[in-house]
Amino acid sequence: MNVTTKLLRQMIKEQMDVITEVGAAKMATGEYRAKEMEQSRATQSGLTDEERAILNGLGTKLQRLAAKKDLRAAGTVTALLKRLDGELDKLDLN
Repeated sequence: MNVTTKLLRQMIKEQMDVITEVGAAKMATGEYRAKEMEQSRATQSGLTDEERAILNGLGTKLQRLAAKKDLRAAGTVTALLKRLDGELDKLDLN
């Protein structure tokens, strides 16, 4: 199943929300993993293993970066995320 624009945007926003929550609440590792697994099951149903691997890999890298640096001020990464968001808006996959 192909990832729709809406689904991909939702997943990115959810990952950003998780990153924000982790920074703000300093969630315990067990709680964080449980929440991440719950979101994973809810949003990734119907994806192929390759699509899931791509999205999980990007999510993990973004989380690591966010733990070290503010994603809103991450230079090239921020610009690329904004560009990706804009490109996804242009696609009519619904």
